[in-house]
Amino acid sequence: MLPTIAWPKADEIKDHWAWRPEWTPHRPRLLWYLTFEGAPDVRAAAAPPGDVLRAAGADVVPPEWLHLTMNHVGFADELDERAVRASADEVGRRLRDEEPFELTLGPVHQLSDAVVLEAGPAEPLQKLRGTVVGAMAHTGMAEPDDIDEVFWPHVSLCYLNSRTDRARVGEMVRTADHSTVSVRCDRLFQVLVTRTGAHYRWQVLEDVKLGTDRTRSKYADR
Repeated sequence: MLPTIAWPKADEIKDHWAWRPEWTPHRPRLLWYLTFEGAPDVRAAAAPPGDVLRAAGADVVPPEWLHLTMNHVGFADELDERAVRASADEVGRRLRDEEPFELTLGPVHQLSDAVVLEAGPAEPLQKLRGTVVGAMAHTGMAEPDDIDEVFWPHVSLCYLNSRTDRARVGEMVRTADHSTVSVRCDRLFQVLVTRTGAHYRWQVLEDVKLGTDRTRSKYADR
């Protein structure tokens, strides 16, 4: 089981964009995401804190790019495309008999480099992560480079940068609405992510549906 512990305290505030300096705008990276294009309640929940965070100078995630990072795979220039496709096929095979589940987002929480909506329950999310790791191992791929990191499932509302008013962000988090929103989790996307313009943007490589034969939507814009 991949490690999950209680949510951390943001004792040290960091510039999010100082993370992974090798991830340049011209070097895309493969990940597995949950996304929320068809979930207006998620966008509605993200809007009010987003307004305050934007005013505080944070890099607010546009609604069309809201996502929950499930697994890192690796940089595209370091991966064998055939192995990547084989692992995605294996993920689809393993999720064919898995039922969709309700995902709960909220309340708002602050990490050291972002303000997020907490996501749960942990068990089915951990199971999805384990499915991807198992599929990669089964098809001869190396373990993801985040395999030993603690998993705090979340949807980022904004990323903190060197210009962000930290005090204003902290006050927003302390006074935020503690309500939650539910969304049905019925598919998992393998995506090619570009980190540019203070945001993450992606193209869908594989669209895996839970509880049915998977379908592909290769290189469709998201």
